[in-house]
Amino acid sequence: HIGIAHDEASSTLVVACAIDNLVKGTSGQAVQCANLVLGLSETAGLDHPVPVV
Repeated sequence: HIGIAHDEASSTLVVACAIDNLVKGTSGQAVQCANLVLGLSETAGLDHPVPVV
């Protein structure tokens, strides 16, 4: 998720970014296992590109 706030009075731009790291632990393993059970690629839904700001 990314949030942007601009304050015209002070000419300040604030950008905040939150990175979701849920696929690093057991939830990622659960998705991988479900993919295998359903006959999908192991990485289906896990290998999406993440934008770097």
